[in-house]
Amino acid sequence: YWNPIGCPGMASDAVATAMFDIAVVRGIGVPPKYAQRICNNHGALLAVDNHVGPKTLGAINALDPAVFIRDFSFMVEQGFRSIVDNNHSQSIFLHGWVNRAHRLLTLIRT
Repeated sequence: YWNPIGCPGMASDAVATAMFDIAVVRGIGVPPKYAQRICNNHGALLAVDNHVGPKTLGAINALDPAVFIRDFSFMVEQGFRSIVDNNHSQSIFLHGWVNRAHRLLTLIRT
């Protein structure tokens, strides 16, 4: 999970850890998609292709890690809620998933 999503090239260990954590839970395509959307929301012009290449890595590294992790946590939570919206049988997991998304915020160094 670590290498395919570009973690070795990330300037912030906290960002890499957040990406890795969600890759383990959701698969290696989801964190890059969220990262590309976040970077685009902050002015990058990335294709959202679910892969971390040099452009995505550069855009991730250009963002303040705290900003990235706050936005990433929000997207992760929304993704989990979307799973439940599309399949109510998964609602039993929602509380734990939301806690996991919120726990990402502890990676922000104050």
